[in-house]
Amino acid sequence: MPIDIHAAKTHLSRLIDRAAAGEVIVIARAGKPVACLVGYTPRSADRELGAWRGRVWALADPERLPDAARRAISEGHNEVLASAASAWEIAIKREAGRLRAPDDLVEAAEQTGFEWLAVSARHAVLAGSLPAHHCDPFDRMLVAQAQAESLTTVTRDERLSLYGVEILLA
Repeated sequence: MPIDIHAAKTHLSRLIDRAAAGEVIVIARAGKPVACLVGYTPRSADRELGAWRGRVWALADPERLPDAARRAISEGHNEVLASAASAWEIAIKREAGRLRAPDDLVEAAEQTGFEWLAVSARHAVLAGSLPAHHCDPFDRMLVAQAQAESLTTVTRDERLSLYGVEILLA
């Protein structure tokens, strides 16, 4: 539930403590969400693909995944999809110098057995209409795709479960 901007100013110290503990605080002006307060996690300037929040560990280093996630990906009866939104986010972070990733990301994912899930207009509308539990637009797209396509998402971000999607922790 969004917090009014006046209450946010009044209780900023408490809100910072809650954000540091992992809660996403949505701040609203006149009832409309305008900002998110989230905890800060220091990151190195140059991260390896496999260290990137667990989203692409299966591609870079599947042994780092927990057993349940690794089994779900490696067992032949599950369709293993990678969102085009994730490829977009990886490309943006790579170009900004915040992530080392292969130039042939698309081919590398396909060689590992991933199939690409395109972002549709339906996904985009759903992502835009989600409650503000999470502020990252790429993660919101993953949630929208999981909801629309009845998918399980492999992630390190437990907050995605707030949207009622099934997650496997990475």
